[in-house]
Amino acid sequence: QVPWVRSVMTGNELIRNTRYNKGMAFTKEERARLHLQGLLPSAVLSQELQVERAMINIRSMENDLQRYTYLTSLQERNERLFYRVLTDHIEELAPIIHVPTVGLACQKYGIMFRSLQRGLWISLADKGNIGRILRN
Repeated sequence: QVPWVRSVMTGNELIRNTRYNKGMAFTKEERARLHLQGLLPSAVLSQELQVERAMINIRSMENDLQRYTYLTSLQERNERLFYRVLTDHIEELAPIIHVPTVGLACQKYGIMFRSLQRGLWISLADKGNIGRILRN
């Protein structure tokens, strides 16, 4: 029998894991400990503020297909935030994540597909840590 083993994701592996990625809600200490410096913008934003920003984005879109695409993209990047947005605003968002918007999204899938984002953020606050950031 194989004993239970705990492993800790860090760096790109953690950022690309939609279940555990907290986006910009990672604290400065977590970013240092988990090798996330430079993989996220330097600002730290609470999940509550991220929810508020997501809803501003959603409400500014012209139609439900754009809103659906945005929510799908959010789910692919940060499941925690996705489910928090849905939980906090389920009455407003239910029609977007259900029929008929999902049916339309299925018809337009080839046009909507997006790949994972790539990028590196280095700020003045990272002075002295550039080598470590580049290793992330």
